[in-house]
Amino acid sequence: MSDQNSTSDQSIQPLDIIGDPDIPKFYVNGFFMGTSLSDAFVIVQRAGKPSAVLFMSLIAAKSLVNQLGSMVSDFEKITGQELLTMEDISEASGKSAKGDKE
Repeated sequence: MSDQNSTSDQSIQPLDIIGDPDIPKFYVNGFFMGTSLSDAFVIVQRAGKPSAVLFMSLIAAKSLVNQLGSMVSDFEKITGQELLTMEDISEASGKSAKGDKE
């Protein structure tokens, strides 16, 4: 799996950035998002509580979606495992809970 970026600066080293103590880092296990006419926002959550807000242009948002999709697809091909989405898990959990009550 290769590191991808949508900037023209190929000198960016992801491991250097990850290790930089001056750059904030967030673990995300939930999110919600929205748009204006020209921009998008993503409110990221950890343990169900908002922890950061990301603002970006819709062009950057589309590029991010494409690159995240490719990264996940590559991971699934390498591992031979299809990852479930939060929606898949929620739907399955709802079916399971209904099945338990019947």
